[in-house]
Amino acid sequence: MSFLLSAVAGQGGVKIPGAPGTLSVTRSTTALSVALSWSAPSDTGGGTISGYAIKRDGSVIVADTSSTGTTYTDTGLAAGTAYAYTVAAINEAGTGTYGNSASATTIALLATGGTITTHGAYKVHTFTSSGTFSVTGGSATAAYLIVSGGGGGGTSGGGGGGGGGQAFTGTQALSPTVNWAITIGAGGAAPSDAVNGGAGGSSSFFSATAVGGGGGGSEAVGTNGACGGGGGVPNHNGGGTTRSGGTGGNGYGSNPNSAGGGGGGYAPDNGANGTGSGAGDGGDGLGNDYRTGSTVYYAGGGGGGSGVSGGSAGSGGSGGGGTGAQGNAVDGTNGTANSGGGGGGSSNYVLDLYTGGSGVAVIRYTI
Repeated sequence: MSFLLSAVAGQGGVKIPGAPGTLSVTRSTTALSVALSWSAPSDTGGGTISGYAIKRDGSVIVADTSSTGTTYTDTGLAAGTAYAYTVAAINEAGTGTYGNSASATTIALLATGGTITTHGAYKVHTFTSSGTFSVTGGSATAAYLIVSGGGGGGTSGGGGGGGGGQAFTGTQALSPTVNWAITIGAGGAAPSDAVNGGAGGSSSFFSATAVGGGGGGSEAVGTNGACGGGGGVPNHNGGGTTRSGGTGGNGYGSNPNSAGGGGGGYAPDNGANGTGSGAGDGGDGLGNDYRTGSTVYYAGGGGGGSGVSGGSAGSGGSGGGGTGAQGNAVDGTNGTANSGGGGGGSSNYVLDLYTGGSGVAVIRYTI
């Protein structure tokens, strides 16, 4: 009897189907899962395809999807782990031949917090306001950047620009025990009158790491103009009257991560490039590629203001530093938000009010 049935099947009865079309798999970059996609088999065995069987690493994880759909998402996987999949079609005669094997490796780490982006092989969490960074699965080593608020600009009398906030980088091991509170420092306030200088920027905090804000530009100093604000140093705020214009790394203090100092007023000895009627330029801040894969500058010093009508004002340093005001015009700028840049300095004629830029935090790791 069994021989007769086999003979009948061989003469036109339904057979098991052939292998499905090419299987492709793609890992998710936002979850510990892998998406599978394939096409229906060209050989249906003379029957109707009713579902598919799926194997992961040689073991059946779905005996029958009971659907003609040709996609499936495998969830609840381990972080940083390679998985291999195969798929077979099912018809009235049973489960057919398994097709090609395709593999994918899940992301190394799953975490939340900030604005999440990717570039190349990296996932990036950017905090432009205070929040929490939490790891929910996996492990990795992260590179981080933390930038404090820049100092407010100097006041009248050819005021110096505010110093850039501290820009600090480091690395940290990540695991599911990580739950960091991140505080983003505010930019320093502008001068409140023609006598006082701008305020220093606020510190930013990355877990237990404190990063001091940039120094505010100083008040007027007789006929010599004002001094540029100092860049921040670790755990301290820059000094408001420190004469420390210059490039990144040579702001207030000598720490290599120090930000650019603010440009001085128009006097020759009060900051970078201050000569006669020309105010000093703010120092450049720290260049870093964690956020986008291309170099972005942070914590530039603000340009000094001109104390002479029509005199040239200082440019802001790379990294969000504001430009100084020119003579009797109100044309300076604030430090750029979320850059840690210092505010521009005021002129000798108009009480300009330029604030420092707020800070930012960036966490990057391989996915």
